[in-house]
Amino acid sequence: MITQLIKQRFLESRKNYYDKMAGKIQKAWRLYKSRNDINNIGDVQFYIHNELVNRIVVKKMHEFFNDQIELQNEELSNEKLKWMNYILPKLHHLIRTKHIPGVYSLKDGRTELSPIEKLLACYNFSIFMADLKIARARSAKQS
Repeated sequence: MITQLIKQRFLESRKNYYDKMAGKIQKAWRLYKSRNDINNIGDVQFYIHNELVNRIVVKKMHEFFNDQIELQNEELSNEKLKWMNYILPKLHHLIRTKHIPGVYSLKDGRTELSPIEKLLACYNFSIFMADLKIARARSAKQS
């Protein structure tokens, strides 16, 4: 009976040792696998973080690019307006009238206005003349 009890304890201790070593092997394997696996949570979190940072950077770059394009378009439109305010008052006498065809009239005799005449027709000369009077008055006061 005692020998059987000793034998049983010996087998139990051997089984416990075997289970303990199997646990260590599994632990080492899981550690190795988690570090080398594609679905490693650390790598996935690092990848997700980098993707989010890249998206934010790309979004900011797009916003900057769009802002620059808007700024350039605004500058171009302001420059166009300056040139229109400079050139159109000098051309207003070239618009056609009921009796005289204008210089920019179409040659085929149609009654519709040419694109340049449409632009001249919609230009507000009264505002231009008021601004011109103010500018001349200022320059007269200064001299």
